[in-house]
Amino acid sequence: MSEPTAVKKSTLIDEGATIAEGVKIESGVTIEKGVAIEKGVTLKEGVIIESGSIVESNSTIEEGVQIGKSVIIEESVFIESGVTIGESSTIGRNSIIEKDVTFGNTAQIGNNVKIGRDAKIESVVILEQGVIIGRNAQVEQSAKVERDATVERGAFVGKGAFIGRGVFLEQGSLVGRGARVEGGTRVEEDAKVEEGAIVRQGVIIGKDVEIQDRATVERGVTIEKGAIIGRDAIIKEGAKVEEGAQIGRDAKVGMESVIQKNVMVTARATIPSGSTCCSPPLVIAMGYLPVITVHTDGTVSMGGETLSAHDWRIRESLGDAVKSWSRLSTEIQALAEALARKA
Repeated sequence: MSEPTAVKKSTLIDEGATIAEGVKIESGVTIEKGVAIEKGVTLKEGVIIESGSIVESNSTIEEGVQIGKSVIIEESVFIESGVTIGESSTIGRNSIIEKDVTFGNTAQIGNNVKIGRDAKIESVVILEQGVIIGRNAQVEQSAKVERDATVERGAFVGKGAFIGRGVFLEQGSLVGRGARVEGGTRVEEDAKVEEGAIVRQGVIIGKDVEIQDRATVERGVTIEKGAIIGRDAIIKEGAKVEEGAQIGRDAKVGMESVIQKNVMVTARATIPSGSTCCSPPLVIAMGYLPVITVHTDGTVSMGGETLSAHDWRIRESLGDAVKSWSRLSTEIQALAEALARKA
């Protein structure tokens, strides 16, 4: 062990540790066997570094930080007080870790990462270069956050979730277990992408939106404030779901379609590509009736039959069910007529 520049009293340094010249070590520091501390490092009061760990040059580790076995702290890292780093983790160069952050074992933190106060990073998490994790955010076990993504204050990334390059998760947003949010997507404040959902590239998810389990949202989709995408629903490329609209379970919305404000598309409905579903609130299909599709040319399909908007056989096709759901029939016809005029 070479002699460091400054070692205060009450430190415990194992003989098997390697301390370079120019290291500053304050009182109460514990350095175990096999640790290597490179030049220009500062270890403040009460730091504990367990066996086999490496702290590279010009890093600063503040009061009370606990570093587990076989951890690598790369050069020019700044770690504030009260941080705990699990064994076999790596903190990339030029990263900043704020107060009281907790890392599980085998966390892999890239270069130039910033992690805010009280954040929790669980075991086997990967945070790539340039990632920003906000205060009180949580990234669960085995999640991966790709380079230049941002997880803001209080946001949550579930176990095994994937956050793509440049994704921005706003304050309080949630990405559930096994969910996938791909590059360039923005998830606004308090929005939820639930378990197993897939959100492709370049999607905008508005405030308080709920994308339920296993739903799929394709590239370039916009989902406005408060909209709900039901379980196993599919929203195809370029579609728009406006504020407050609801897409039911297993429903399908075609490419470039627009679901206007407060429209309800219920379970198993199909909205074809290029359609516009208009306000006021409208039920497109009922889960226990045959699927009803309103086409851009103003025709309506149900149960394999296509009828014009002015063809009263639509009532015959619906049969006795229409008597109980006369409002449904009227609204479907009104929408079809509007689309026919527009076509």
